[in-house]
Amino acid sequence: MIALVLTAALTQAAAAPVLLPGQADLPLLRGARLAPDCAGILPNEETPGEVACVTAPMRAVSDLTWAYEAQAKTQGWSSSGGAASALWMRRPATAERCAQKLTIVAFWDWKTTPEPRPNDPGYIGFYVEPIDCETSPQ
Repeated sequence: MIALVLTAALTQAAAAPVLLPGQADLPLLRGARLAPDCAGILPNEETPGEVACVTAPMRAVSDLTWAYEAQAKTQGWSSSGGAASALWMRRPATAERCAQKLTIVAFWDWKTTPEPRPNDPGYIGFYVEPIDCETSPQ
């Protein structure tokens, strides 16, 4: 019986969603839900490739954004700047890849909700892009 419980727990842990697998490999943090269609509502963002998004009530988005920054730091990313609702992180080049920039951007669907309320859906988008490829290995 104990073996079955342990096997079930390990299977669930192994199947836990990962944001941008093979790029950022961020786990789905407590309080966030996957939001696969949110890339279409990113405000004025031109993303360089795949975008991963999570959703939570607006009242939780700020704390979740900071929690994702802290998580990324444990995975080798370092802070490299930010603006109103975006954080930028950087990971150095390795022999296998260029240096990388991780963008973490918090937003809401401003087309349907001009001023969000605490319980309205908020989103956090993530995308990774190569940087310094001309001076780093590829």
